[in-house]
This record gives sequence, structure tokens and C-alpha cells, in this order.
Amino acid sequence: ELLRGLLVVLLLVGFSAGASPDHKIVLKTLQQAEFECKQILRVPSSEEAPCEPRCEEILLRTWTDCNGLGSIPYGRHFQPDPTDSDFINRTQHCLDSALAGVPGQDVCCQGRIAFQCYRDQYGNPVHVPQLAPMSDILVRSTIEDCARLLQIEDLELMLYGLTHFDMSAKSRSLLRCIVIRQGLYSDEHGPDLDRMFVQCGGYDIDEQVFRENAEYCIESLRSQCLDNATLATRITNYCFPPGVGPGTIPLIGTL
Repeated sequence: ELLRGLLVVLLLVGFSAGASPDHKIVLKTLQQAEFECKQILRVPSSEEAPCEPRCEEILLRTWTDCNGLGSIPYGRHFQPDPTDSDFINRTQHCLDSALAGVPGQDVCCQGRIAFQCYRDQYGNPVHVPQLAPMSDILVRSTIEDCARLLQIEDLELMLYGLTHFDMSAKSRSLLRCIVIRQGLYSDEHGPDLDRMFVQCGGYDIDEQVFRENAEYCIESLRSQCLDNATLATRITNYCFPPGVGPGTIPLIGTL
């Protein structure tokens, strides 16, 4: 039975063959996305379809036709030269210049330009699987899974969301389950900051500052000797507050 309410929580995606401790995490390479798109679009391996780059970006979950490219998750698929300190600005200039004359509805052209600018200005494509941001369907699936496991009804779930999951031991256990199922958190290591930063893409702070702020907050909470569920909940709410963390936007239930 599907939840009738939408609970927006920390997001993060994944897929891996077989059993995985990362649960619903999706890891994919550019090369895998290219192979899948050639099959979907029925394109020979030696050719490129006009809309193939957009297809790849959609499979990597770094592109939507409404919002365009997600620069942070897409950038993880390219390796900059260690001596190049201007690759981000140069890539953005390439995008701004090339997209200036492209009609808004020509999403295939926009997707192709995005790939070309990242390939030519950002860095070389990497062959290591990277994170793909979690879709709304997978987010809802993790919530449903955890609610079933903990025998939580819809009305309880709505109340927990409105109180940021910090109203009872059961609500805190639910949020801990959700972030673990999303591959964002483990009791042993705490939050995965790389996954946290990649998930939503686009922040007002530098990644290093993001990490330093989060690490300071996490260590402060760990010093309080909290139980596992309370620690996971407080880290989620306090170290990644709405607007500064990866996908940590207000938790809303509409049943």
C-alpha cells in the first residue's frame, strides 16, 4: 500500500547488482550510461544519436528538462587536472556562451553542449562509478520500507515529519532507518559527506567549507554519548539543516 502523503527527506540514490550494504544507492559510470542509451535509442556503438548526451545525463540523474544540468553530481564524472585551478569557471563560461543562442525547448542540444563543455573544459571522463541522485520514487520507497518495518501508520508518519522525527524513540528510529536505507549514513561511520554533498548539487558554500562545518557539528554531537537513533536524527537535523545540506529540506507529510 503506497503512502498517500509525500514526505520529503534526505535524498540519495543507487543501484548495485546483488546484495549491498548501501541499500538503494545507484552507482553508474558515463560509459555505462552511454551503453544503455545506445541500446535505448538503437544507435550503433560507433555513432552518436542527436539526443544521446541528454539520455546519458538523464540516466545519471544529472539532468532534467525543467532545471537543466546538476553541476555537482555531473562534475563527479570528470577528473580535472590537479594543476588546473580554473576548470570550474572555464566550464561555466563555456556553458553560458554556448547555450546563449539555444532555444529553451531544444533540450537535446542543451544536453550535448553540457557534455562537450565538461569534456573539453572540466576534465577527462572517469571510469569509476559515481553516485546518481535519488529519484522521488526511490525516496518514497525507502520511507515506505522503513515505515513498514517499524509498523508506523500514515498519521504517525505525518506527525513525525512535522516534528523532524525527534519526538520519540520510534520516530528517531524511523529517520535512522531512512538515512541508512538511502546509503547516506551508517552507525559505524556516521554520514557519508561525499554522498551528502553530491545528492542535490548546488550549494552556497564551497565543498571544503561544507565538510568542515559538518565534521565540527558531527563531532560535537558524538561527544554527547547519544544512542544510535538519536545521534542519527540529531546529525541529520542539526548538521545538515534546510538550505545548507544535501537535500535536507523541510520534512512535509500531506496525508
